Amino acid sequence: MLKIRMVRGGVANKPVFQIVVMEARSKNDGKALENLGIWSKIKNDFSANRERIDYWIKKGAQVSPSLKKLLEKK
Repeated sequence: MLKIRMVRGGVANKPVFQIVVMEARSKNDGKALENLGIWSKIKNDFSANRERIDYWIKKGAQVSPSLKKLLEKK
């Protein structure tokens, strides 16, 4: 099953999250099928390709709960 989720990056105390599509069972550092956007928690900067997110949802990908909250706010 595919999952749209956030993968943490950045440096200590400055998290940056990439929004990616990957297998639900894969590790966070596993290979992503596609990079859909980025979210910087410190700067509160959010950019995501909504068309591609909708495409993957139509293909059956599940959105993680934390990302779902973020998408509803933005």
